[in-house]
Amino acid sequence: MPHEILIVDDERVLREELADFFQSQGLHAVIASCVSEALERVDGRDFDVVLTDIRMPDADGIELIRQLRKRAPETQVLVMTAHPSVDTAVAALRLGAADYIKKPLILVDLLHKVRYLIEFRAQKQELRWLRQQLAGARGDTNIVGKSKVIEQLHALIARAADIRSTVLITGESGTGKELVARAIHDNGPWRDKHFVPLNC
Repeated sequence: MPHEILIVDDERVLREELADFFQSQGLHAVIASCVSEALERVDGRDFDVVLTDIRMPDADGIELIRQLRKRAPETQVLVMTAHPSVDTAVAALRLGAADYIKKPLILVDLLHKVRYLIEFRAQKQELRWLRQQLAGARGDTNIVGKSKVIEQLHALIARAADIRSTVLITGESGTGKELVARAIHDNGPWRDKHFVPLNC
């Protein structure tokens, strides 16, 4: 299935030319003439990249970026404008736009940026999937047993994982303190961060 991009611009000739160009490069291009139409297109679809103008009749591209962050947070946004300003660029980038490009557009450069963003998005998705697989493989399954004490330990781990505070784990050497620490980490709010055991 080809990668999908959404082109949002109120200039009909430009958006149709861009759509034809991207189609010729093996990408599936969808067009929209304004922010409201773009949001309709986004609902229920998974665009890799949204290429949007800043100035449009119903709302500006900044509002579109704001809405995309809520509706499609993984979609990469590339802003294009004939009226560049530092304030607009900063606002777009702060809201999560990946890049900013000035009109008139150089199609080869634009294609390079779009392909880079498609690859970047794919890598982010793959990284998230790998982290989920790793977390699922680890979880608290490294602590084996079905006794009442082990069940109580699992309950304590679940409670400790929800606490956003330092947890002190005590016990004799070799009793599994690091396993418990790892289980708390893997089930807590920082599961996507690195777990670094230190032997003191």
